[in-house]
Amino acid sequence: MAANLALALRSTEQDAVGIFISVDTERDDPERTHAYASAFSERMIGLGGSHEQVAAAAGNFKVSFAVTKTQSSYSVQHSSHLFLVDPGGELLDVFALNANPNLIAEAMSR
Repeated sequence: MAANLALALRSTEQDAVGIFISVDTERDDPERTHAYASAFSERMIGLGGSHEQVAAAAGNFKVSFAVTKTQSSYSVQHSSHLFLVDPGGELLDVFALNANPNLIAEAMSR
């Protein structure tokens, strides 16, 4: 998802920024998440926060996530969508995890 978003950002001349939000609040602090996202593109930022903050953000986009821990495993399940939002906060489009970067870039240019 992050790679597709980075490719879409490179394919458009729009003044756009990609925002990657980690839902793994225990392992991904904001600095680690930003380092991960910005490694794909200088036009991407990574965000994280407390469980409450991430849950509030997820609720705003009506996505779900769950962290399951046992003695032998740690897994994170989450919705996987890319949301195209304009500078005013209006949702313009939603893309699947494996959406073609050219399709995303085209939508950014509208």
